Amino acid sequence: MGAGVSTSPAPRKVGKLAIRWHVPGVLPKGAPNLFIGNSGSGKTRFSIPILDALTDGRPVFGKPTKPTKIFYVMCDRPSQYARDTWEALGFDPSKIPMFSFMDQEIDWSFKYVIDKIPEGTELVFIEALAMLIPEPQGKEPLYKAALGFIRKLNLYTQRTGIDFWASTHSPKMKSGETQSSSRNSGIGSVGLPAGCGTIIEFIETGPSGERLIRFNIHSGPAYESDYCFNAEGHLVEVQQTIGQVILDVWLAKLAPGLTFTTADAIEYGMSKGLKAERTIYNWLSASVGDGLLDKIGRGQYRKRAKV
Repeated sequence: MGAGVSTSPAPRKVGKLAIRWHVPGVLPKGAPNLFIGNSGSGKTRFSIPILDALTDGRPVFGKPTKPTKIFYVMCDRPSQYARDTWEALGFDPSKIPMFSFMDQEIDWSFKYVIDKIPEGTELVFIEALAMLIPEPQGKEPLYKAALGFIRKLNLYTQRTGIDFWASTHSPKMKSGETQSSSRNSGIGSVGLPAGCGTIIEFIETGPSGERLIRFNIHSGPAYESDYCFNAEGHLVEVQQTIGQVILDVWLAKLAPGLTFTTADAIEYGMSKGLKAERTIYNWLSASVGDGLLDKIGRGQYRKRAKV
């Protein structure tokens, strides 16, 4: 993927509210965003490439981002384990300061997270967020304790401008229960998503690493897509992988210097069986970043000549 676009995305109006985004149309600012799934479902391997791209302001999901200072917190594994995962995925963990509760004998507390946040931080990612929820007092339900904790996150964001993303486990379902939506599933877990922004849920669908990922977008339409683990251990969108092969073949047939529009790429991709226009948009953004295309105007591209 290329260097991307570093300008701030324009806010989207929802009623009288102007929403600003870390990743336009997907992951908003101003409210916690959650990654929900069972242990081993791919939450960490999915989020690390996003965080690495954000540090440099590279595109995420084909959307422009700006360089973001991130602090990475682990509640359920030592920091060295996290660094090993970053390196295994081909990323440099030294780019992002890290802190783990598993590296020292201290209580799991949001206060310690606040105390450790480096100056200038814009986004804090917390693994196993539910570990920081205080024990319910007396007969207080866990749901209320979780809501109180999320309120604390939101108030801290309002005061400081520092945002939070976090991972947490899916609920253990009782007989006859179903996960009707990502938001309801998370609420069934510990009440966390009630005051949150976007929720991304990971559902294991096959024995070979297949995943269905649901995107419950804050103030926007929800969608879902099939993903699988590639040879490098990354979770990649199946449709996006197929689309890249199809569109790369198309691009290879075009003469250097030839121009085309977004509509041309969409028409070709759809004629070859691609189902989502965002697959084409993501490919166009990546091809510009990789130096294969020049963007010469709104929705207009030119194939670069080989160097």
